[in-house]
Amino acid sequence: MDTEQLLKIYRAVAGPVAENNVDKALRIIRNGGKMPPCLMKSEIRTYFRVKERLAEHGLI
Repeated sequence: MDTEQLLKIYRAVAGPVAENNVDKALRIIRNGGKMPPCLMKSEIRTYFRVKERLAEHGLI
């Protein structure tokens, strides 16, 4: 990934826990826009929110 794309990802998912959200965004992108298969119940909402933001910014 180039720097510009990483910056777009950061802006799409930026928040108080931006570093964790960027990691989640990268996992979603690497899975072809799908959620990782083994998520804890507490993570599902966060992953869904990150995925929505990625879609809004045209990254997936």
